[in-house]
Amino acid sequence: MKSSLKLTVPLVEMLVLFALTNTTKADAQAQYAFDLPCQSLANTLDQLAQTSNTKLVYSDSAVQGLSAAPVQGRYTVTQALARALNNSGMQYQVVDNTLITLKAAPVRKVAQRQKAILPVRSEKPSTAVPPVSQEVVELAPVTVVGHNEEDKSYSAYSSSTATKTDTPLLETPITVQVVPKQVIKDKGMQSPNDLAEVVAGVQPIVGYGNAPSQWFLIRGFSNDSLNYRNGYRLVEKYTPRDFANVERVEFVKGPASVLYGTNQPGGAINTITKKPLDMDFVRTDFTGGSFGRFRGAIDLNKKIGDVGLRLNVAGDRQDSYFDFQNSQNWFVAPVITYQFTPNTKIMYEAEFQETKQNGWSNGLPNFADALKLPANRTMTEPFTYLNNFNHTHHLEFEHSFNDHWRFRQGFYYSRTDRDFLSINSDFARKPSEPANAITRYAYQSPDEHQQNIVAQSELYGHFTTGDIDHQIVAGFETIHSLFAYTADFSEYDKKFNLLNPVYGGSVPGKKVGFGSHDTTDSNAVYLQDQLKWGNWRLLAGWRHDEVETATKDPLGTSKDEKSDSADTGRVGLLYTITPKTSVYYSFSQSFVPNLGRDKNNKLFDPDRGTQHEVGIKHSLRDGLDFTLSLFDITRENVVISAPTGGFRVNNGEQHSQGIETSLVGDITSDLHVITNLTWLDAKVEKHADPTQVGNRLFGVPHFSANAWGVYDLPLSIPGKLSTGFGIVHVGEREATLPNFGLKLPAYTRFDLGVFYKLDNMRLALNLRNLTDVKYYETLENFAVQAQSPLNWALTVGYDF
Repeated sequence: MKSSLKLTVPLVEMLVLFALTNTTKADAQAQYAFDLPCQSLANTLDQLAQTSNTKLVYSDSAVQGLSAAPVQGRYTVTQALARALNNSGMQYQVVDNTLITLKAAPVRKVAQRQKAILPVRSEKPSTAVPPVSQEVVELAPVTVVGHNEEDKSYSAYSSSTATKTDTPLLETPITVQVVPKQVIKDKGMQSPNDLAEVVAGVQPIVGYGNAPSQWFLIRGFSNDSLNYRNGYRLVEKYTPRDFANVERVEFVKGPASVLYGTNQPGGAINTITKKPLDMDFVRTDFTGGSFGRFRGAIDLNKKIGDVGLRLNVAGDRQDSYFDFQNSQNWFVAPVITYQFTPNTKIMYEAEFQETKQNGWSNGLPNFADALKLPANRTMTEPFTYLNNFNHTHHLEFEHSFNDHWRFRQGFYYSRTDRDFLSINSDFARKPSEPANAITRYAYQSPDEHQQNIVAQSELYGHFTTGDIDHQIVAGFETIHSLFAYTADFSEYDKKFNLLNPVYGGSVPGKKVGFGSHDTTDSNAVYLQDQLKWGNWRLLAGWRHDEVETATKDPLGTSKDEKSDSADTGRVGLLYTITPKTSVYYSFSQSFVPNLGRDKNNKLFDPDRGTQHEVGIKHSLRDGLDFTLSLFDITRENVVISAPTGGFRVNNGEQHSQGIETSLVGDITSDLHVITNLTWLDAKVEKHADPTQVGNRLFGVPHFSANAWGVYDLPLSIPGKLSTGFGIVHVGEREATLPNFGLKLPAYTRFDLGVFYKLDNMRLALNLRNLTDVKYYETLENFAVQAQSPLNWALTVGYDF
């Protein structure tokens, strides 16, 4: 647990004087595994104390606004401190084997109390750290940081996704939003879709059957279910993901092709999973809630010598507000790390998840009366189902040659197998068609699977040329992706009346009528340099991709192959006006291959995206950050339908421009907030059908806002009581593209949380949709899905 105590000057004097007369020699040989990025010095000290179970005493004012150098490898406490404090102007003194004091250097003599020689460890601090003074001086109020199992802060100092170098966000010329696990926990999030509620400019695309989805609209553009896990590209269009092992989720706005390859121009989403820590603990959570929900989860961590182990296990079952629907889910995620030497480590991580759902629905068809129906209304039948099994394997090797050069080799394998049967309307149905005479279709697939194999080799370097500081990343990446299925889509019944439905039809026989076998193989090299001189920061990156795509009919002989190559770039220039304020401009590009041919049998050109962005970042105080960005994105070579002839053409263009503001962090030590405002105009700029020019992109509101805050109540009771309150507002959206006139109405939703903690026991009550507002989200441009009415979840947790 983290204890943060503000001590007055006399108490500090008593503490130090007591230590001077009661010291014991510290164990200079104890080493710990550290993986600390460049971040605020306060955060590094917190994590260093957590890992080593050492108390650090330091002045709040002395560390405010200071950055720590990265600490990666196995070190003793003082070796790690020496690295972290490099060029920070701070120094440390070892008082005993559990207490170390830090202060600014050179020491300013305020009131000399006593002179004494303090016992220190046998090793010497890095020469980069000023020598330790032997005088005890009067200090300002201090913070004592002890053993801590989790960071409660909502703010993030740096991002590992935006540049792959853990650059401070204040020095990154890109809009980045980080959602830490504390926010996920406080909000009671159940699905990755819920992340859109705490990020600017992001809207969810709900999953089939309302299953947890990783599908989003970012700055108006779909991410096409393309996500990243620990920096590895995964195409998982329908794969649900559990939150049990999630450490944080990072949203990088705008084109990210330079570091991550083929990607739509809205942005990239990277999920960072939990890794072993240098401590032993067991965390348990049990949740019960609306619609018969029950969930159990365990987070276990164990340190055995140079081996770190972590295991997350979760299982849940629940019914639904939809008729006929229920689901079960199991999730297991083991991680093991081994530190060969202080500079070399290896990690293996796996995830296994099985999801079963009955009453599987693909939402309601796009027609005006759909928005007037009860939220539980469905097109499907009770016998429909979805079975999904996913497993991933992640192997990573990392070696530091010295303090300036590091090499990483990683491999990632993911496979999803699924079979399903659903009953729904024709996906091409228009809103003007009647709702009391719908033709339903049986869509089934007995064998569908997705597979991703990714290998990355990256070299990280840090050096100077004259007065310019360089931080580079050079890498090679190869990816193999497969999506294959056999399926059947056939008429089930006619004249189904969705306004007054009658269910109980017969189960269709299993059959296969068509299929596809799509593969993508890509190889890429990329280079990025971050230059720093004075108040200026320059980010420059380049990538070259060679991509081969092939699609064939597994039931026939037809096959189409295509090769594409592309160079993409990114440039960002940032100026730090003050240590707490920076302004920036960035230019970035995206690239996505397009499958198919036009009426002249010509292969389609790749989809291209370009963004210009300007912004300002300001740290109001340590742990409270404000960001304002203005952006303009153009997407070209969009594949669209020609107005006549039934062909497709490759000359569409879409445009998105907008403003995003965010305020994230700790207003006070007791009040933690996330607030976001977005104004966005996303529309069709060019189209072969002139009537579609100016159409708004589907699912994108002009205005959206969200806010969430947790306040620790100042009550004189055992333990700690906190309350949280949130609001989500989403403006009116077009349900389809082309715009057929069906609009999803604006809505405002309120959420509430109450939290209590006493020693190792935790209670959390989350109420979602307090006013029971009825609202809808889109499902891939062809259906709408009512979202959950008022619901609750009660979680009881205990830490061992």
